[in-house]
Amino acid sequence: KLLSLTHEQFAEQAALLPTMQFAACRLLVPRLEAVEGASYTFVTGGAGGDSRSPLGQINAQAVWGLAAALRSETHASPLKVHEVRLGLRFNRSHPERLAEPRSSPLSHELGCVRCRLPTP
Repeated sequence: KLLSLTHEQFAEQAALLPTMQFAACRLLVPRLEAVEGASYTFVTGGAGGDSRSPLGQINAQAVWGLAAALRSETHASPLKVHEVRLGLRFNRSHPERLAEPRSSPLSHELGCVRCRLPTP
C-alpha cells in the first residue's frame, strides 16, 4: 500500500524511472543537439487504470512531465523531442497468458520499439 511507505521509501521509489530517464537525457541530448536532424523520443505508458501499481503510475506521470519540460527547453533547438505514449495493458490474467504466451517479457519488446522510431 502506498500510504504504508515511509517518506524515505516513497521518495526513493517514486523517482526511479524519471531519474533513469533524466540520466539518459543528460548524457544523450547534448550530443544529439550537435547532429543535424536528430531527435530524442520518450516512449512512455503504463499510467492510468492499467498501471501496475500506484508507484508505477507516479513514475509514469513524472516521466511525462520530464518529456514536456525537455520539449519546452529545446523548442528553439534543432533537436526535436518527441513523446510516444503507448496504451498497453499490464497484468494479463493467467488464462490469457496461457492462451497467448510471449517469447519475451513486454518490457523487452518495448525496449526494441524505443531504440528507433521514424520521425516524419
